[in-house]
Amino acid sequence: MLTGEPLPHALVFANRLSAIPEPHPEVFFAKTDSLGRYILPVPAGTYAVGAVHRGHRPVFYQQKLDPHQADPVTVQEDQHTTGIDIALVPFGTITGTVVDEETGQPIAGAKLTAARIGRPKHHDWRRLFPGWPFDPRRIPDFPKDVLARLTQPVFHTQTAEDGTYRFPGLPSGKYLVRAGAQGYVAEYYDNTTNIREATPVVVKDSTETSGIDFALGHGASISGLVFSEADSTPIEGAVVVLHRKGYGELRKVRTAEDGTYTFSGLKPGTYFLAAAASGYRPEFYDNATSIRTATPIQVTDSEQIAGIDIGLQEREGDSGAIVGRVVSDADHSPIEGAWIYALPIRGGNVYWGISGPDGTYRIGGVQTGLYIVMAWARGYVAEFYDDAHQIGSAKPVPVNAPNVVGPVNFSLKPRHHGFFAITGRVLDPQGQPVEGALVVAENDSEVVATAPTDGFGAFALADLPDGSYKLRVSAPASGDVYYGGGSDPTTAQELSVDQENPEVQVEIELTSSATAVEESGENTVPATFGLDQNYPNPFNPTTQIRYQLPVASEVTVQILNLRGQVVRTLVQGREAAGVHVLTWDGRDEAGNNLASGVYLYRLQAKGADGRSFTQIRKMSLIR
Repeated sequence: MLTGEPLPHALVFANRLSAIPEPHPEVFFAKTDSLGRYILPVPAGTYAVGAVHRGHRPVFYQQKLDPHQADPVTVQEDQHTTGIDIALVPFGTITGTVVDEETGQPIAGAKLTAARIGRPKHHDWRRLFPGWPFDPRRIPDFPKDVLARLTQPVFHTQTAEDGTYRFPGLPSGKYLVRAGAQGYVAEYYDNTTNIREATPVVVKDSTETSGIDFALGHGASISGLVFSEADSTPIEGAVVVLHRKGYGELRKVRTAEDGTYTFSGLKPGTYFLAAAASGYRPEFYDNATSIRTATPIQVTDSEQIAGIDIGLQEREGDSGAIVGRVVSDADHSPIEGAWIYALPIRGGNVYWGISGPDGTYRIGGVQTGLYIVMAWARGYVAEFYDDAHQIGSAKPVPVNAPNVVGPVNFSLKPRHHGFFAITGRVLDPQGQPVEGALVVAENDSEVVATAPTDGFGAFALADLPDGSYKLRVSAPASGDVYYGGGSDPTTAQELSVDQENPEVQVEIELTSSATAVEESGENTVPATFGLDQNYPNPFNPTTQIRYQLPVASEVTVQILNLRGQVVRTLVQGREAAGVHVLTWDGRDEAGNNLASGVYLYRLQAKGADGRSFTQIRKMSLIR
């Protein structure tokens, strides 16, 4: 809502207008003081003047979003032009309440998600800022929260004690809003569990859209006990994970002091349960090591199913093991309930484990061999060990039973959520299901979502924002391949999801012609030096740099700006022959985020045999 109050620390900018469009137009900047006043020194000329402040949409003089529609401001030599006042427009708001459908009582702590329909892509600044002759992301001090909100696919909030909620700072557009709470079935506005029937909520700048209310029902439930097979004692703090057939993991809970658990607010469907606890072997209900042999639980509308008890065996007798910890890349907090897979390179059983409350895991009973280890958790982007997002860049983990290997640690990046899904199965050339393959949804080379295949070969890329995606499948026997495109992402088939088409189902058959993961415990020694193109490119916020050394070498890998100045040194020292992969987070030596733009990365190597090698490549960072 427009209040007329002064805005301190707003960024004011003036773009010099020219009769001939310039590739790099002149832009001048200033900030307002505590009373919203500013002085912007500029050379004589004609300008489009605009301003921006966090929580507000950028506008130009005379309240124009397009600088070409704004009144031009002319500045004469040795004269001051005054009275160029700008009223910034706040983003919009959605408000409402969430109550119990039966009692009408408010539900505190209900979680709400608003997903924007048809949002601009994060790098499509010409759609974000129509008519702007310059990229605002290159402006120093441009409020990052403004760019984030304009491109953010989803927004989250929760209800207060009285059941009310508020989504502040929403850019204008159409939104699908969903509400859910523990013990209740999630619903879309207005009163439907079917997204196709959901009513979009229209949001306008500086306007509050109120009355977006929800009444949630309880649905069905599954409950039971997790206990020790040895003496039938209940296990407190065990992690129990609920899967819905064809949709993958839905949620997880921890057992109470008496070993009991409950999943409520369930829709009708077929479900599977898995449980894990420190000191015990994880398993599916009922006494199964794979979802393929697990006992399914059929749930009908409002059915309360009890007695789904899971007995776990102690780990005594595990012949070999892989141990480690899984944390969030955002704040290094432990991730509970992450799935960790040990995939044998030469084929055979897939071993798995589930991380506990402190993020630690143990995969036991692993036979001697060479494995690719992968970690995945709902709400995060999966990765292979060590810090690889493609199986071809993964570092194999050798296991020599009965020894314990570790720590094999993971730091997973959180991801945005949406309301749409791509589901299906991955099959081998003989038509058999592939367990433990990683399916990745990419949008313009950006990884948006990941999902592992289960024992049926099934995967569910759930909670996708609307948009078009290419699927990449990573498995030891096939390497990294794209759906419909082999190893070439440019020829991969695109799949689109939106409210009219909320779920796409595909069947992906892997071919034996793809490049598989090497079966050597050491890096295969390449014949020559080489520096690959970084991936992804353009990137935000991280990218991987892969290079190869035919002999042990003194190596320096550096990031440079276009003036040839070193902004970050990633490697400086002696490295063994083989293939090496680095990750750069877009920061300089001091840990500061670098601005969007084109950067260079350089490999300099001097081999032990006297050979020298230098190569430079370009890459693009987009904030």
